[in-house]
Amino acid sequence: MRGTPVTIKGVSWSAKVDIENETPFSLSMEEVRTPVSLSMDGVSVGDLDETAGIGLKSVAHERLDRDGVEMETEVVVPFGNEPRISRKMEFPGAGNVIKFTTDIHASASEGISIDPLTFSGEWRRFAVATPKDFASSSELDWTEIDPSKQHPGPILETSPPPLTLLLEDSQGVVVEISTGFDLWRWGFEQGRPEVVFRLSTTSEGALRLTRSLPPDSDSIKKHPYRFTWILAWSTRKKLEAPIDDKLHVHLPQPDLSKIPTTAMESWRGTRGQSPCARTKPFRNALRKIIRSAHPPQIDSILILQGPYPSLCDVPGHLERSGDRPLPHWSHRELLDFHFWANRQLRKKNATFAFKWNKKEIFPPLPSFKHMEYPIDIGLLTVEREQ
Repeated sequence: MRGTPVTIKGVSWSAKVDIENETPFSLSMEEVRTPVSLSMDGVSVGDLDETAGIGLKSVAHERLDRDGVEMETEVVVPFGNEPRISRKMEFPGAGNVIKFTTDIHASASEGISIDPLTFSGEWRRFAVATPKDFASSSELDWTEIDPSKQHPGPILETSPPPLTLLLEDSQGVVVEISTGFDLWRWGFEQGRPEVVFRLSTTSEGALRLTRSLPPDSDSIKKHPYRFTWILAWSTRKKLEAPIDDKLHVHLPQPDLSKIPTTAMESWRGTRGQSPCARTKPFRNALRKIIRSAHPPQIDSILILQGPYPSLCDVPGHLERSGDRPLPHWSHRELLDFHFWANRQLRKKNATFAFKWNKKEIFPPLPSFKHMEYPIDIGLLTVEREQ
C-alpha cells in the first residue's frame, strides 16, 4: 500500500515514516535513562499542511547487505494550488545519521515552513556554529536552558540558518541539525530570501525548531524548492565503543600538487589553501586512495586524517555556470565518501574511518563522530506494518 508505515531500526534507535500520520517522521533513541524522541510535522505552504495531503508514494529501498536504506515519500495536498512534497531520507548504515532532501513544488506567496521538528526530553543547553565560527575554528558557545525560568516562546532566532545547531539533554545526549551542502538555497546567497531559523520552548517543556521561507508576493506561480539537511545524534553506547589500534592502517594524504587551483576553496573573495571536497578532482583523489589501498590483514580499519568540510562559494564546484557566488559546504560530501569507502573496502575485508584533530570545532559534532567509526554491516532492519 502507498501509505504503509515503515519502521527502520539501527543501533539503539528506531525511525518511523508514516505519510498518513500527523507526524510523517519520528525518531526514538533507545537505551537512555530518560526517553528522547524527535518528531517532524511536515511541510506547510501558507495554511496548507502536508499532513492534510494524499500519500502518493512511500517506498523503502534496502541494500542487500543491510548497510543502507533510502526512504522515498511523496504527498500532494488537494487544495489551493495543490502543493506537492517529495522527500528522500538516507540512512547510511546503522549509525546515528540521517540525510534529508525535501522537494517542495508550490507557490511561496504565503510562505513555506520546511520540516518543522519537535524535540521531547530534558534539554539543558544549545549551541550554534556559523560560518564565522567555522572560519575561526573557535569553540562553540553554549546557552543554558533552565526549564524553571523559561517561558514558552523563542530562545533563538536567526536568518539565514546556522551551519549547525546542537542540542544537549540532561544525560549528555547531543542532537545535531546541520544545514545541507546547498547553503545558497537556505539564504546564504545575496539576492535570495533568507530562511528564518527559530528555536522555541513549548508549554509541554519540549523544544521546537522551525525553518521558514518568508512570504513572497511575487511568487504566485508554483516553483520547485529543494532543501537538504542532516540529522545526527550521539549516544554513549555507539560512540565510545573501543577499536583495536592494532587493526589501524593509516592511509596517505591526497597529493594536493595534482589538484588544480580552480578546485581550491574560496569564500567571500578569499581563496583558501585546501581543496573544496565538492570538486571532482578532489573527490577523485580521495577515491584513488581507497581503490589503491591494500589492507595487510582481515578486519583492518583504514584511517584517513580527515579533510575538514570546506566552506566555498565557487559556482563551478557545483557544475554551475556564471560568476555569481553560490555558497556551499562539503559536510554531506564527506558523509557520502565515508559510506562509499566502507562499501568499497568491504570487498577487501576491511573498513574505513576518518580521524580529525580534536582541537578543531567540528569533530565534536555527532555526524563527525559517526565518521570516526566504520559503517556497521547487517544491522539495519526495515519493518512494514500490514
